Amino acid sequence: MNSRPPNKNSEIRSTIDAIQSWLLGPEVQFAEGPHRGGVAGWFDEGGAPVFLYPEIAGYYLSWLAYFASISGEVEQAARRAELTLSWIDRLLSDGTGLQTRIYLRGVPPDDWRNCGAFLFDLAMLARGVAQVWNLADGNRRQRIHSRLTEQLLLFCRDSEPLQAFRPYPDAPSPPPHWSCVEGPYQAKAAAAILSANEAARMPSRLQEAARSSYMKWREHPRSNSTEDLHPMYYHLEGLAIAWADGWDPEALSLLENAAMGNLMTRTPETMTSGRSDVIAQALRIGSILWDRCNQCDPTSNPVHQLAYLLQQYLDGGGAILFCRNPSLRHRNVWSSIFAHQALLYYEAAIAGLPLGDRQLQFLV
Repeated sequence: MNSRPPNKNSEIRSTIDAIQSWLLGPEVQFAEGPHRGGVAGWFDEGGAPVFLYPEIAGYYLSWLAYFASISGEVEQAARRAELTLSWIDRLLSDGTGLQTRIYLRGVPPDDWRNCGAFLFDLAMLARGVAQVWNLADGNRRQRIHSRLTEQLLLFCRDSEPLQAFRPYPDAPSPPPHWSCVEGPYQAKAAAAILSANEAARMPSRLQEAARSSYMKWREHPRSNSTEDLHPMYYHLEGLAIAWADGWDPEALSLLENAAMGNLMTRTPETMTSGRSDVIAQALRIGSILWDRCNQCDPTSNPVHQLAYLLQQYLDGGGAILFCRNPSLRHRNVWSSIFAHQALLYYEAAIAGLPLGDRQLQFLV
C-alpha cells in the first residue's frame, strides 16, 4: 500500500466546499427549457451536458435531503427538490415509463441502456422522492410516488425476489452486464424500496418482494478478484441503509465482516478500478467502519489513502472527474455527489465526530 500522510482538515474542507458549490451551481440542474429541473449525468470536454439521468435525479434528491440536514439550508434544498420533482412528474405523465438516459444530442450507436427498464434506477429514484418528503409539494410528490410504485410492481414475481431488468418489446438484447441480471447489488435496490416505504406506504406485494430480494443477497460471500467493484459496493451500501433505517440491526456486523474480510484489505488501487465513483464508495464504507466498528488502523482501513486519492479527481470548477483515462475525464455528477458525501463522512471520522444515524440514513 502506498503511504500517504493524513489529509489536512483545511484541504478536505476546501474540496467539500468546491464540490458542493458545483452541485448547487447552474450546470448540474437545468434552470430553463423543456428539461427545466432535470439533472445531468456528465459533461463533455466542451462543458456541455451529454444526457439527463433519472437515476441520478434520485441521487440528487437524496443528496439535497442530506445537504439540508447538515447545512440547515432547507429553503434552497426545497426549491431544487421541487424543480427536480416537476421534471420527473412531466416525464411520467404520459405513462410510458422513463428512459434510462435522455440524450441531448443523439444516442450513441453502441448504447444499450434504453432497451429496457432497470429496477435499480427506479428504486434510487423512489428513495430520492421519499427522502425529500418534507421538502416538496405533497400532491406532486404523491403522484410521482404512485406512478413509480406502478412501475416497480412490474418487477414483482409471485413468491420470488424482484427482477433486475425488464426488456422493452422488440428492443435489442443488452450485452452481458451486471445491471441486467440479479446479483448482490440488488440489496441496495431492495433497501431503497423499503426505505421509501417509510415515507409512503407501498403495496404489500412490493414490500414482500423487496424484502425477499434483500434477504437473498444480504449475506453474499465476497470473492477476491472477479467481481465488479462498483456493484460490490452497492451491496455493502444496501446493508448500511438497512441498518441505519433500523429494520436489520444485524446488517452492520454483516457489513463489517464483508468489507474487512476482503475490500478493506486491498490497496486503494485494487479497491477502486481508478473510477472516482468507486473511490468515493470505498471511502464512505471505510469511514462508516472507522466510526461504527472501531476499524481505525490505517493498515486495515486505508481511508487516508482513499481520501487523498479522491481529491486528485477534483477539477478547477469543483466537479469530480470520472476517471484519469483521457477518454473518460468527463465531469461526472454522480461521482461528485458520492465524493461530497464520502469526504464529509471522512472529515467527521478524522475529527472523532460520530456519524449519526440520520446521516447514514441519507447515504446516497
